[in-house]
Amino acid sequence: SEDYNSATITYEPMEQITANLDSGECIAIGFRYTLPSISAITEATITHSAYLAIKSTEPQPIEHFIKIAYKITNLLCFATTGTLSIRDVEAKLSEVSCDNGKPFPVKLYYQSLPFSKNKFKVSRFETLFSYKDVAHRWEDLLRSWFDLYETIAPSLNLYFSNQNGTHKYLDSKFLFLAQAAETLSRRTNNAVQMNSETFQELQQKLLSACPPDHIKWLEGRIKHGNEINLSQRLKSLIEPFKSKLGNSRQVTSLLRKIVDTQIGRAHV
Repeated sequence: SEDYNSATITYEPMEQITANLDSGECIAIGFRYTLPSISAITEATITHSAYLAIKSTEPQPIEHFIKIAYKITNLLCFATTGTLSIRDVEAKLSEVSCDNGKPFPVKLYYQSLPFSKNKFKVSRFETLFSYKDVAHRWEDLLRSWFDLYETIAPSLNLYFSNQNGTHKYLDSKFLFLAQAAETLSRRTNNAVQMNSETFQELQQKLLSACPPDHIKWLEGRIKHGNEINLSQRLKSLIEPFKSKLGNSRQVTSLLRKIVDTQIGRAHV
């Protein structure tokens, strides 16, 4: 009011965000809040916090939920480019009920992976994407993450080892990021230089023309010769995003520098 003797504060709680996985679990992001105390006359504080809830249509061992929580935590780490930790875990036993008929809650000792001693402060200017960016396809994105996770896990491990500060030197960070990109391509891209019949025919011609003393060496050199090279793998990975990296000449120059640096560092 104009005399500053009274004020009205309106708070509208956020709605719960839910998504259903193909395996039957429901992933929910909920929000808790506390309103100002009636007895407080000099200040009004509203506390707001978010929590993750994983629900299953059928009872599951705790390890099942831990695996799901781990994958979701890594998705959030990827989105925020930081190391996030789960700090407080509660399980609800459906076969045991409280007096009010609700499932019995049990606090758990939970070893969070990943883990960070420090609280990570998320900055919207540093995140790869926010919920607003993916809200219209959040469920599809979450399902895709779970469907692909086992396939891309090795490249994610390399990427997160870089993000969480494991590697202190710039050279190490670069090598692990380059290796993460190459591993991601190998796990998701089956492209080859030529069809298998043509490559096998070429192998036979090369081996038949090779001196007997060097056949074993040549076999090792050409064993994976039909795979696309690092430059081709990187080009395929950034193809959907190349407009963000500059024009064709700049993208080509960037790829050449990455490949040359990676090969040089790997052989030091």
